Amino acid sequence: MKIVMAEHAGFCFGVQGAVEKVFNHSKKGEKLTVLGQLIHNRHVSRDLANAGVGTISNTHEATIDETVVIRTHGATKETYNELNNRNINTIDATCPYVTKVQVVAKKFDQDGFNVVLFGERGHPEVTSIVSYLGNTHYVVETVEEAKELPHMERYALVSQTTQSKVMFPEVADVVRNKCNHFTLSNTICNATELRQNSAVELAKEADTMVVIGGRNSGNTQRLVKTCEKYCNRVFHIESVEDLTKDLFISSEFTGVTAGASTPDYIISEVMTFLEGM
Repeated sequence: MKIVMAEHAGFCFGVQGAVEKVFNHSKKGEKLTVLGQLIHNRHVSRDLANAGVGTISNTHEATIDETVVIRTHGATKETYNELNNRNINTIDATCPYVTKVQVVAKKFDQDGFNVVLFGERGHPEVTSIVSYLGNTHYVVETVEEAKELPHMERYALVSQTTQSKVMFPEVADVVRNKCNHFTLSNTICNATELRQNSAVELAKEADTMVVIGGRNSGNTQRLVKTCEKYCNRVFHIESVEDLTKDLFISSEFTGVTAGASTPDYIISEVMTFLEGM
């Protein structure tokens, strides 16, 4: 069986930087706690816990004797204000691309646009972005939802960093026709686009695709859907434990890709399993 790893897969630089930052601070003996999951991967969460890094679900649980880590998805304006008001020490591990969307969306809002955010409603990144908006704003997850937007004088479109590069222009075309003045900023990060492109190239040739990533990882779920457009057999797994040899009995060409929150050692274990068949 031929096995090929996608050219772009696994940790993006934002996730890599955040994980390294937290582990480095932990090694110095600092008492750390992450506000939520640092990234959407249970294996990384387990490794952080084993390193002594705690987790809290809200700011009320934070104590003055520990440092609170802001997750890669960012935090709301209110969260930062509360932590500052309580003099809680923080480490900001927000992905730079997420910070960029926050800044861009806020600027559109201040310029009098009604911001439309193409993203997952309730996702922590999306929640963080909309907290900086004062005008009426909307979150749309699909082209169909964009079609339900009311007509407004001015719309500005931005995107969650890990959204589909294919759907963004389709959403833009709909929103453009819903207003008199339209502008946009394609805030899908470059790493996401490269990952999606390389997955598509591989899925077009392979008879089986393996997508590695957390079940609750939005960007991994979008990789799965992208691969399913071009390949009839797609397996979404979290680790090598989800694989059995019988899944590949009829496979001649298996492609492998991984979401942005999937560490290298998980990918290596999967590749070793497949190559050993």
